[in-house]
Amino acid sequence: MGVLEIFPEKNTNWSKENLELMLIDLGADSMEEVGATLLVFFSPANFQNAYKNILNKSCVVETIYYTYAPKTIVQISEESALKIKNFLQELEAHDDVQDVYNNIATL
Repeated sequence: MGVLEIFPEKNTNWSKENLELMLIDLGADSMEEVGATLLVFFSPANFQNAYKNILNKSCVVETIYYTYAPKTIVQISEESALKIKNFLQELEAHDDVQDVYNNIATL
């Protein structure tokens, strides 16, 4: 998935509502507000073209990156989640590991 991080308050030429509508028109799959940041998700096939069009519309983009998004989420118990969390922390601490992704949600 392609992700854009946008701060709506830095886009003074766009109201928040118009900014979101423009992003939808350009093919945004979903959006999520995290504090003052608007995370905008695009399919990989549409990402580069959408990014160019957003810049052409004088929209200020803070960060652009690709990430993995699970197609399915696995539900697990709290007990199993603790074991997996410990394992993932050990894995992330390893020098040769850069990023760790999972598709786990606790019950």
